[in-house]
Amino acid sequence: MSPRPGRPADVQQRDPVVAIGDETLRVYPGQVAHTTLTVTNVVDQVEGYTIDACKGPARHWCEITPQHVELLPGKQTTAKISFHPPMSPRPPAGDFPVGLLVVSTVDDARRAVVECDVTVEAVHGLDAQLLAVTGRGSRRGRYRIDLANTGTAPVSVKLTPQQQDEPSLSFALQPKELEIPAGETASGYLLVRPVRPTLLGRQESLPFSIGYASADPNGDHDPPVPESDAASLSGRMDGVFLRRPVIPRGITAIVLLLAILVVAAFAAARLLIPHPEPIALQQVVPPTPTLGAVQQTPEGITITWRQV
Repeated sequence: MSPRPGRPADVQQRDPVVAIGDETLRVYPGQVAHTTLTVTNVVDQVEGYTIDACKGPARHWCEITPQHVELLPGKQTTAKISFHPPMSPRPPAGDFPVGLLVVSTVDDARRAVVECDVTVEAVHGLDAQLLAVTGRGSRRGRYRIDLANTGTAPVSVKLTPQQQDEPSLSFALQPKELEIPAGETASGYLLVRPVRPTLLGRQESLPFSIGYASADPNGDHDPPVPESDAASLSGRMDGVFLRRPVIPRGITAIVLLLAILVVAAFAAARLLIPHPEPIALQQVVPPTPTLGAVQQTPEGITITWRQV
């Protein structure tokens, strides 16, 4: 790109002529963007000049080498201008105009200013946590997913429950996609249910994971997003649900013990309660009947027995 001239030289004021190599620069926080500044001495004597950044936040990340130059009449020199936006405590993002001021050390009224624009690209980053609200039970478990956007641009993140082995859990997730502004935290909520609850038995660990991913942050960016940033926008959070039996082992043992106690008490009662002696039956011999009378009748013979 051809140099952009600064303030034109004025014969009366005898200001220096300055030109910057690039009008716009793009850089990521933690990286460096370079350009050049050309200074020309238009007076008929040796001049010294100081070069300083004088406008906007970008002046705090600007490094000028050399910052002081000495020039013979009609000569020029080039200084190296570097911009190094910081990563912490809070990386900047957006467009930042900056002014570069050249001032004569002989007469500070002789000066010139040239400007350029520094675009600091967005930084992308996510901190993900899977927190168990109730991570054990016979029928369900509840979890919270916290995603903190540590970058300088909004990000949209999709959440996907996953199981590597045969599905043993069903999932209900809300929301399935999170819009997270820069520097803020958003949460999703997960309900986990075992596919086959167990009536009896031991507690069992059922592992699962939550995958998260955003759209490709590269797009048409120039320079491209650093790989470390792109990698931090996707990943997996591992969790585990502890499936308990519907009837816990403790209750099963108590019920079994009570049944044994009932049977033992019944058996002891049978042994301790006295039984009545059997009643002996006396043999009774009926008396011998005595013949009373015998009569002859036309119909036959009538026999009468005496009452005992």
